[in-house]
Amino acid sequence: MAARTLDPTVSAPPAARPADAPPLDAPEGGWRPWWGRVDVPEGGCARLQLGTLTLYARNLLREWRLYSHHDLDPTVDRLTRDLVGPDEHPADDHRDWLVERFAQTHEEGALDLEPRLADRPMVARPEVPISLIGGDEISLFVSTPLWIGIQTADTHRALTEIPSLRPSDTWFGPSTREGELCYAMRTRARIAVRELQKHPVRAITRITLHNRAREPVLIERINIPVPFLRLFLGRDGLTWTDPITFERLEPGQHKTLDGRLRIHREAPAEAGDRPRKLAEARVEMRGNVLSRALSAMLG
Repeated sequence: MAARTLDPTVSAPPAARPADAPPLDAPEGGWRPWWGRVDVPEGGCARLQLGTLTLYARNLLREWRLYSHHDLDPTVDRLTRDLVGPDEHPADDHRDWLVERFAQTHEEGALDLEPRLADRPMVARPEVPISLIGGDEISLFVSTPLWIGIQTADTHRALTEIPSLRPSDTWFGPSTREGELCYAMRTRARIAVRELQKHPVRAITRITLHNRAREPVLIERINIPVPFLRLFLGRDGLTWTDPITFERLEPGQHKTLDGRLRIHREAPAEAGDRPRKLAEARVEMRGNVLSRALSAMLG
C-alpha cells in the first residue's frame, strides 16, 4: 500500500549529504516543526523519519507498539511523517530494530511528539583543538541531538523517549572515581553561526569561553550541561538552548575552583525576536552560576 502523507506542512529534505556539504537551505521561516499530534487509526501504522531515527508506531487493540532504528550515517537529515500499510512495519523479532510495547485500558488514536534535550551532559570534542589566548574570549556554536518524547495525545500519558541520533557514552572527569557519565560527540565548533550546519532535530547552543588567566588554555573537550538548559524555537525555525559561558579564572584566585559556569536564562539573540519556549530544563539549577574545577568543565 502506498504511503499516505499525514502532515503536508512537514518538509522533506534530501536523505543524506556528505559531511563537508554546505548547510541546508531551510524553507522560508526555517524548518517546520515536526513535533505535535500524530493521528494513527485503529489497526494503522505511522512512519516517522527524524534525522537518523526511523520510527514506526502501530495502534493495536489496547496497545501501542513502537519500532525504532538509527541509521549509522550521522549526516542523514530526513524529516517525514506518513501513514503506511498495516504490514509495512519491521518484524517484531528483527534484530536491528528496538521493539517496545505499551499496554493501555482505553483506546487512543493519536500520539504526541515532544522535542527534548538530552538526559545527560554532552561532551563535545572539536575536530581541531582550540587554544584561547589569555585575557581573551570567544563564542562557539555547537549543536546537539534532540530527544523525541512520545506520549498519548489525549490523556498525556508518557510512553518513552528516543534520541534522534544515538550518541556514544563517555566518562568526563579528572579520574575514574571523580566525574560523570556523559554522551560524546564530535563538533566543528563554528565561530560564525552562519557556518553552522542546520538540522531539524538538533539544538544549537552558543558557548562563550572566557580566559581570565594570563596563559593560553587548550580546549580539547567541552562538557555541555544539557540537562540544565531550556529549549526554544527561534524565528529561523531552528531550536536553540539557553546560552552558556565558561570562565577560566586566574590560578589561585579561587583556590582549587579555577572555573566558573554561567547559564544565561534567556534565549540567545541569534534565535531572533520573541522565541517560543518548547521545554523546561530537565534538572533545575539553583541560581545560574556554578564554580567548580576547570577540569570538570573543559578538557
